[in-house]
Amino acid sequence: MDEHFLTAGVMSANRPLGWMGSTPQAPAHLVRLFARHGFTFVPLSRHDTAATRGYSLVLIDCAGLGVEAVQEYLDFMHAAHPDLRQALVWVESGSNFEHLIRWPSVKGIFPSDCNESQLLKGVQSILAGHNWLPRRLLEQCLEKQRGKLPQSRSMIPQTLTERERQILQHVGEASTNAQIAYDLCISEHTVKTHLYNIFRKIQVRNRTEASNWVRQHLQQESVL
Repeated sequence: MDEHFLTAGVMSANRPLGWMGSTPQAPAHLVRLFARHGFTFVPLSRHDTAATRGYSLVLIDCAGLGVEAVQEYLDFMHAAHPDLRQALVWVESGSNFEHLIRWPSVKGIFPSDCNESQLLKGVQSILAGHNWLPRRLLEQCLEKQRGKLPQSRSMIPQTLTERERQILQHVGEASTNAQIAYDLCISEHTVKTHLYNIFRKIQVRNRTEASNWVRQHLQQESVL
């Protein structure tokens, strides 16, 4: 799948707006919409991390991409530019894309029936430092957090060793096995062994799920 970005100047040349989709070009009606508001679009490669520095926001076309592709992209950009903001567009109500709201970098979700005026208003709101999320999702997140907070400590397996907690924190920071081994002065083989045991204890299948688990549990614990 050939994935690209489109950039646009937002009020100044140093506030580019990105677009990621399954085709090199954004839909023509969006190109016309943003052109009327002074945006200039330039396609960039997804894997060109140097070119994405300084982006204000990246819009991700969920109608043209699968959930796994978007998740992989969020993983990739979290490792390269953890402060870069993203927004998901054309999201079907109740789809698995909505679960990606757990990522702190996802600042907006635009449903599939979102019109051009709402999209433009939402983008401007995100660029002003706000979130743009459907009320239903905000209410769901609020209820989940209210349900989890009182028992967050008890949800952390007591069998996790101090070393396993250290490695989990590194996983949450998107560190590679080599980086973890270097920082903790252990071998990569030892890191892999710890990860196998960690995944079994916290009941996750891969690094992405483990990273989400860290944000939900270990980071909550640190602020209690």
